[in-house]
Amino acid sequence: MSPYDPFGPLFSHFAATAHFAIEDYAKGADCERRALRERPALLPSRRMLAACLVGLGQMAEARAIILDLLKLDPANSIKRDAYGYCVFARAADQERYVAALRKAGLPE
Repeated sequence: MSPYDPFGPLFSHFAATAHFAIEDYAKGADCERRALRERPALLPSRRMLAACLVGLGQMAEARAIILDLLKLDPANSIKRDAYGYCVFARAADQERYVAALRKAGLPE
């Protein structure tokens, strides 16, 4: 990937989503941190980073990510964003993602 590619952060986000699906939370978190360095306002990356951090047991950091996310967009919610913007091929992955975001503090 070119460091000048404007879609690079999105590719990193999609890679993180794949890593989350196979429960490789450390690689998923790394991908999202890379995406957020390039595009700090990428809200789906913040949600996925929080979910990966929950998977790693880093609850305080996951909650901090969600608090920052809600400052940027107070309307973020499980219903609108966890189900609306991130769709997994397997329902079990979707539910694990939603459960992680609940643990991190994303409101219903």
